[in-house]
This record gives sequence, C-alpha cells and structure tokens, in this order.
Amino acid sequence: MNLLRRRQQRTADEELALGAVHHEPESNPRKEKQQEQEQEQKLADLFNEPRGDAQKQRIKKLIDGKNNLDASTVDKTGRTLLHYAARHGDRSLVELLLQRTKTGRPELGIQDKEERTALHEAADEDHHELIELLVSSSDDVVSKRDLHGRTALHWAANNGHDLTVKALLQHMTVDQVDFLDKFNQTALHRAARSGFYDIVTMIQVKNPGDSRPDGSIMDVLGLKETSMAETKDYLRKLKSHKKWTEMSQGFVEHPNMLKPVLFWLTQNGLKHVVALMLEKLKNDGSGLHSLINSTDCLKRTPLHIASIRGHTAIVESLLSHKADTARRDFEDKTPLCLAAQYGQEDTFRCLQEKEEAQNRMQSNNLMPTPLSSAIEGEKLNIVKIMFEKLSEEAVKEVQYERHRKILTEQKYGQDEVTPLLMATQRRQRDIVDILLKNGASMDCADKNRVKPFFLAVDHGSEDVVECFLKNGAAVNSKNESGLTPLLMACQKGNMGIVKLLLGKDVNVNIARPGDSSTPLLLAVESGNKSMVRALLKKKANCNIANAESLTPLWIAARAGNYTIADLLLSHDAYVNSTNASADSTPLHVAAKAGNENIVKLFLTGRVNKEAQDTQLMTPLFHAVEKNKQAIVKLLLEEGANVNTTRRNAETPLHFCCGAKMEEEEGMIQLLLSHSAGVKNQDGNRWTPVMHAAKAGKESIINLLLEKEPDLDLNYNSNGTTPFYLAVKHNRTSVVKFLLQRGVDYRTCPRGTTIFHSSVHVESIADDEEAAVEITELLFQMDMDFDSPDIDGSTPLSIAASCGSKALTGLLLDKKAEIDKPNEEGLTPLAVAIANGKLEVAEELISKGAKIETRDEKGWTPLRYAVDRQHKDITAMLLQKGADQDSRADDESTPLGAAASHGDKKIVHSLLNNGAPSELNKPLWNALRAIGTRTSSRF
Repeated sequence: MNLLRRRQQRTADEELALGAVHHEPESNPRKEKQQEQEQEQKLADLFNEPRGDAQKQRIKKLIDGKNNLDASTVDKTGRTLLHYAARHGDRSLVELLLQRTKTGRPELGIQDKEERTALHEAADEDHHELIELLVSSSDDVVSKRDLHGRTALHWAANNGHDLTVKALLQHMTVDQVDFLDKFNQTALHRAARSGFYDIVTMIQVKNPGDSRPDGSIMDVLGLKETSMAETKDYLRKLKSHKKWTEMSQGFVEHPNMLKPVLFWLTQNGLKHVVALMLEKLKNDGSGLHSLINSTDCLKRTPLHIASIRGHTAIVESLLSHKADTARRDFEDKTPLCLAAQYGQEDTFRCLQEKEEAQNRMQSNNLMPTPLSSAIEGEKLNIVKIMFEKLSEEAVKEVQYERHRKILTEQKYGQDEVTPLLMATQRRQRDIVDILLKNGASMDCADKNRVKPFFLAVDHGSEDVVECFLKNGAAVNSKNESGLTPLLMACQKGNMGIVKLLLGKDVNVNIARPGDSSTPLLLAVESGNKSMVRALLKKKANCNIANAESLTPLWIAARAGNYTIADLLLSHDAYVNSTNASADSTPLHVAAKAGNENIVKLFLTGRVNKEAQDTQLMTPLFHAVEKNKQAIVKLLLEEGANVNTTRRNAETPLHFCCGAKMEEEEGMIQLLLSHSAGVKNQDGNRWTPVMHAAKAGKESIINLLLEKEPDLDLNYNSNGTTPFYLAVKHNRTSVVKFLLQRGVDYRTCPRGTTIFHSSVHVESIADDEEAAVEITELLFQMDMDFDSPDIDGSTPLSIAASCGSKALTGLLLDKKAEIDKPNEEGLTPLAVAIANGKLEVAEELISKGAKIETRDEKGWTPLRYAVDRQHKDITAMLLQKGADQDSRADDESTPLGAAASHGDKKIVHSLLNNGAPSELNKPLWNALRAIGTRTSSRF
C-alpha cells in the first residue's frame, strides 16, 4: 500500500512538473528567470507528449540546440529527463541522453526530491535491459539510497523483479547487498516478506552469510501472507536458514510467538511444519487446545483459515487434535461454510463427514449454512456434492424428505432468504436448476414477500427465468403488488423474458393494479416494437384501455410512433377511442402534436374527423391552435369542416385573426381558400375582422377584404365596432387604416364615446404614447371630447384617474372642462388624488383646477388625500393652501380621518399647518393612542 501511494504521488508530481531549472544558474537573475520559464514550458510540453519517435526527435533537437538542456536538467520534482526515460524503459532515449550529456556522467547519480536515481526508476519498473547501461556508466549508482534508505536492489527484490535483481547483483559487492534501510531490513528481508523465494535464493548465493534479523520472527522465516504452495524445495530453503533450527526447537519456549506462527503456517499450507508444531505441543501437553481454537481479528481459527485455502492435510491434522468445527467467524460462518464458499471440494468432504458439521447444516437460526455459503461463492461443484450426498443417504423416505426440505428451504440472513432466492438473486442458473430439481419451493418468499420466480423476472435473468419455466413455474401467478411475470417483464422492457413467457399459456390481457395497464399498453408506452408484435401475435386485445381510458393506439399517437400505430390498426384497433379527461381521440392527439404521418395513417381509416373533445374542439381546431399548417391542410383536403366551432362559437378563423402566431397569414389564407366564413359571428357576435382589429393585424384585415370585398367594417355588436376595438387597444396602424376606409367612428357601446376608449385605462397601461397619438387623430374628427360616459366621467376624468400626464395635458390644451364632476361629484382633480396620481394633480392645479370642490359626501380633494393616506399629495395640497378646517356632511374633518387611520405623519402635518383645536374627547383619545404630542391649541 505504501508503494502504491508513493507511485501515485510520483505520478501526480510528474503531472505537476511545470518547470525546469539547470543545476548551474546564471549570474543574471532576470535572464535566469526568463530561461527557467522557457525551459519550464519546453519540458512541460515534452513530458505531456506521447512517447515515440516524434518525442525523441524533439528531445534531440532541444539537447543539440542552444537551450542549455541536457540529461542533468531537472524539473520541479527534481527529476531529470533520464529519470523519465529510465522509468518508461526507453533504451534508445536513455542512450540518446547519455550521448548528449554536456557534463559527463554525474547526472546518473542525480537524485530527485525522494532521493531516487534513474537506476531506482528502472529497477522499480523492472526494466532489466537498462541496468547494464546505467550501472556501467557510474560505479557508485548502485549504492545510492532513497528517502527510505533503500537501494535499487531493495525495490527490485520487493517487487519480485528477478531479472533486474540478477542484473544488479552482478555489479554489487557483498556489503552493498547487505545494506539496511531505515526499517532495519535488507533486500533479502524485502524478498522474503513478499514471498519471492527465487530472489531469496539469488541473494543468499551472493551473500550466504546474511542472517540479520529485522526484529521480527515472522521476517526471519520469511513469513508473509502468500498463496505459494508448499513444496519440498521451499522447505529445503526454509530449513537451510540459520534461524530455522532455533525456531523449530523454540515453539514451546516462546508461547507468545506460537499463535502468529501457526496462523501463517496454516495459511501457506505448510502441512509438515504444522504437524511438527502440533506434535511438539501435544507431547509437551501445554496449551494445545486453546492454541488450535484461538482466533484472529476476524474471529477465525486456524481451521477456518485452512478451510478457506483448501489445505485438507492441515484440516485433518487440526481435526485430529480436536479443533472446533462449530466455531463461527465474524460472518457467523463455520469452517464447513468457508470451504463451501471458496469451493474447496476435498476440504468440504473432509469436514462434511464430521457429525458436528452435519448438525450445523440442519440448523434453522438464519445463520449462514454450507449451501448458502456455496451459493454466495458461486461454487456449483460444492452444491452438486451436497445433493449427491443427500441422494446417496441410505435412509428412509420420510427422513430423506426431511433432510431435503431442511437443505432447500432453511432461510438465511436478516431478509430470511432461501437458497433458491439467493441463487436467483445472483443469476446462478445451474444452481437454480439443481435446487428446483430437488424440490425447492418456488413459493417460499423472503421477509419482504419476494418469491424466486418474480425475482428472476425483475432482475432480467433470461436463463434463470427459462429454468423456472422448465420446472413448471406458474406464469399467471401474482406477486404482492398484483403483478404477473408478464406485466413485470413488459414494465421492465425485457423482450427476451416476454418471449419466454409468451411461449407458455399466459394471460396477455391481464391488467396492472392501479392504472389497469395491460402488457400491450406497457409495450406501446415503452415504444418496444418487437414486444408489441409479439403480444399482438399472441392475440393481445388492442382496444383495452387503462384507467384513464387510454388505448394502445391513443398512446402510440401521443408518442408519435408510426410503426406501432400502423401495427395496431392492422389488428383492428379502434381509431375513434377517447380518453377520460378530455374526450380526445388519437386523431386529436396526432393533429395537436403535428405528426403528419400518423394523421395520414388515421385518415386512411374510418376516423371521425369532426369528433369534439370536452372543449368542443375538433382535430382541425387543435391543429390550427398549435399552428400546424401541414396538418390543417391534410384535414381540410379530407373534408374537415373549416367552420367548426368550439365554446363561445369561435371558429378557427376567429382564433387565427385574434391570436399571435408565426406565419399567421399562411394559415389564414389556407382557411380562406377552403371557404372559411368571413362573416361568421362568435358567441359575443364578433366577426373575424373584429378580432383582427383588436389584435392590430392590418394585413389580416386586408386578406379578409380581399376574400370578401363588401365586408361591413361598420358592423357592430352592442356598439362594439372594429374601429372602437382598435382605438381601445392602441392599434394605431389599424385606426389609421380604418379611418382611410371611411368607417363610422362615432358608434360606441352605450354610454361611452370614442374618446373614452382612447383614454381607457387598458390603453394607457399598454402603450401611453400610442394612446396619445390615437387621441390626437380623434381630435381631427368632428366629435365632442367632453361628453360624460354612463358614470358621468369625462375623458379628462378617466385620463386623470389613470395618471396619464400626457393625455391630461392634451385634453386640457383642447379646452376640456377642468372641473366637470362625475355622477358622484368628483372632479378630475379629486379623481386623480383619490387614485394617488401626484403629477396629474399638480398638472391640473397648475392649469386652474379648484382645490376646494366638494363631492356628494362633502369631501374635498384634501379629504381624499388624507383618507387614502397619500402623504405626498396631502403635503402638496397643504402647501397650495387647502382648507384643513373643512368638514364633510357627517361633520368629520381631515384631521379626524388621519387620526382614525393612525397615520402619524399626516396628523403631524395637519397639526403643524393649523388644524382646529376644537376636538371631541374620542378624537383626543385617538390622537394620544398614536403618540401625537399635544400643542398649546388643545
């Protein structure tokens, strides 16, 4: 792990190598910095290039040029180009760098920030072909040590690079081979720890006297977790070690060493050594049982370890010394369970014969069993052994059945899964087959009520599902959610499983609980054409709708799936089915989506082109509303009614004339070419030209006139004319166009004039500038602009209420009556103040409006300002000399109104401007309640 981290760090350092600095800096700091930056960029580019001929040519060019760059130039990690070349094993590049070196050979000894040389890099990466080349150039490079005190030999030995070790040993003295690192270990120790015994032999041949321990008995023996099998050759090497005699005789003398030694010997399968150790302990008579059944950090005994490794001979030795076969590890697994999990056949058979193990197999406490462990490890061979053993038992039929049931149905784990569920979950087809053939129940569910067959379908395991079907699985059974296997497979979109199920006597029209979707509906919804074909071939009913009354054809139309729609129609799908929420047909959906191909497909059948949905809209109307001209053209050519109406008797032409659409002229021309009614009236008795006038569509009005030259532009509905609508909605161009056509500009709805519409609140809010322009146009007509409307309000009063200073000024310039009251007695000034329009109020006062007028309640403009709590307007009126002593018809005063509203600022303003002191007690209390200070007047 430390080696991996170090390598990862080195790789990260390489990627961060952004600059290079020469070992001999120049005297000029500025020039040196500039040169470093140049080299930094060159080396950064160079290191990021792919290795190959192009890279070598660039290196050669850099070295040969005037770049002050050679093999001794280092980057920010301290590495030279030679470090990188050696690490990548590029012999030709190494030779090139050595040939172009300007400073001789000392660069071979250059160490990076980890104090590693180029030789360390080559040895670490097993580039043995570079060792001779690098070492022959510098005799002392083999003795260079890194930050850990390790030589190149240490790293080669640690990583098992035997050819590199052999090459290094040829150039090293005995003393150099015997170097200790900072952990007091030699290269021999590193090889022994890692289990590279060929390298151990090579080093011992070089230095047969090396027996220096590193303080660990495990390292003296070369003890390290390895999978190396026991061989006579290995035993010979181990016994030749100087410490072996001492160790083999010292087991009893050093009891604290026995446990790790026994575990390591067991793990590595050293059966003779284990036997020797156990015999010594047996003869000595001390602590054998406790040692054999001792556990490691995973609660495993030596018997567990031997079972995992398949060291049957050691298992037999341990069993002969009464090792506990019932002991469970941290996963609650016995040695037999572990032998099953790791597929150790001989070991499993050995343990299986023990009575304790057999008793454990029959437990039912949700702990792991040999069968569950074999399934977990995907060990088919062990499962076969278990059922072979069961079939060979010479027992009565009743006892056999009991054993079979225990074996196949006992549950395991917190989810209480059976062996069949486990094998199904892991997609182990062969094990599932064995279990089913031995009578494993398909109805045994886990804690979550999941059954094996449904689990196989849910996981999409085709081969496992096929196995269940061959063993008689019920294809029409339902799970806890009410789903059949076919519904689940269609829901998952698994065509392979659907085919398997359709090969059986399966109900293809079963409905899913909740939304009543059938398998065909699910297949259509997922767009799976092959699945739809397969279901239709199996006689699936294509007209069964779901809970929302959606049929497969309706869903296909919504998805725009032509192929599936065609398939369904070829199987007599009902083309005029409607959904529950909107009564729309598949043609409605296709027309609305603009799917031309599907619309064409539907039109070839007996489709109802005039079907209306809940909004009374036909497919044509939907296509017009969504601006699908191609669909509109198709439907009209097939005879769709161009004058169809929806709610409020609106036709497609009405809609187009009033709506904002792209390329609307093309749509209207299309409708007109199919005899759309230009004079048709909607529910408000409006004609299409009225909608066009309201929307400001001058070009559309022209189109309508071209179609119907004698079109009555003066037609009115309760006084509402096209001209009135254009004025009210600020359609300047239409107003000018209609005036040029000589329309009647006087007709208006009852109780209003055209001037009222031009200064209407909507007009001003929409575009005040346009409203002013239209009003100026109207002034050119011979009309009374001071007439009141049905409420007695004049255009000036309306303009004032809207706060339009421009319109107010325009009307005043035309000599509109400035103080003309409405039916409630409010003058334009009072109206402006009541609506909080300060600028308009100031404009009216500046033009001579009276500030002491009274309405029918006796309220003055000041009273309105106080009542509506317009502080700025109140201050302005007081400044203009408004009478704060005025009383309304109910004897209330502005000060009283301000106090009742709790408005401190207005109260202070009135008091400071001389409000009367003759106040009644309730008013006094109100003033005190809002914290107003009394003055000497009270």
